[in-house]
Amino acid sequence: MSHLGSVIFVDSVHSILWDRLQEMGWNCVDKTSLSVEESKQEITNYQGIVIRSKFKLTKEILSTCKGLKFIARAGSGLENIDLQAAKDLGVEVISSPEGNRDAVAEHAMGMLLMLMNHLKRADQEVRSGVWKRAENRGFELKGKTIGLIGYGVMGKAFAERLKGFGINIIAYDKHKTGFSDDNTTEVSLVKLQEEADIVSLHMDFHEENKYFVDVNFIECFKKPFYLINTARGFNVNSTDLVSALKSGKVLGA
Repeated sequence: MSHLGSVIFVDSVHSILWDRLQEMGWNCVDKTSLSVEESKQEITNYQGIVIRSKFKLTKEILSTCKGLKFIARAGSGLENIDLQAAKDLGVEVISSPEGNRDAVAEHAMGMLLMLMNHLKRADQEVRSGVWKRAENRGFELKGKTIGLIGYGVMGKAFAERLKGFGINIIAYDKHKTGFSDDNTTEVSLVKLQEEADIVSLHMDFHEENKYFVDVNFIECFKKPFYLINTARGFNVNSTDLVSALKSGKVLGA
């Protein structure tokens, strides 16, 4: 079999990607042990790059990769790749947003249950010999309304897990409409802020989403709510969140 070209793996990923690329005719090369600087020098010689988050593929770096055909990002976010530079150079960028879908959905479910039942606080107290039964009594999810912000791969996966708890699930997504399904009802952001008892973020890493959750966003909610963020840290203004936690506008995060 003639090789299509060589692919450098600068980060370790599931072996299935290596196997499938080899089957297709690509020559895979393991360079995961290289330092960041060594990797930047090495990638100029390859037609494909497989990366997670080791470093950012900037315009300057990509311009040195003359024969590059594709970049495979093992994960959902593409913030560590200059997408415009890649497009200008004719380099295809491929992500795998479904890769950690189930893990994130289950993790979000776990965090929500922890918050609603004060598990973290109660665990710390009990380990210190403190028993506050009434103060740590939890709240049932059944009958609550959860608002999902962003209804892509992750949002849908979380909604599937939530459905069995008897929760009213609503979602707002600024980039799509007509996505109501058996699990979720599409709403405006205003309606979400009127009805939600819980808010879960499932947003991309875009500059427009920086500090999406800030004092103005929080103050628009009709009632105090719990916040779950399994997206990106910069989606939330931490200073504003802490203030809201102290005032009781946000019940837990």
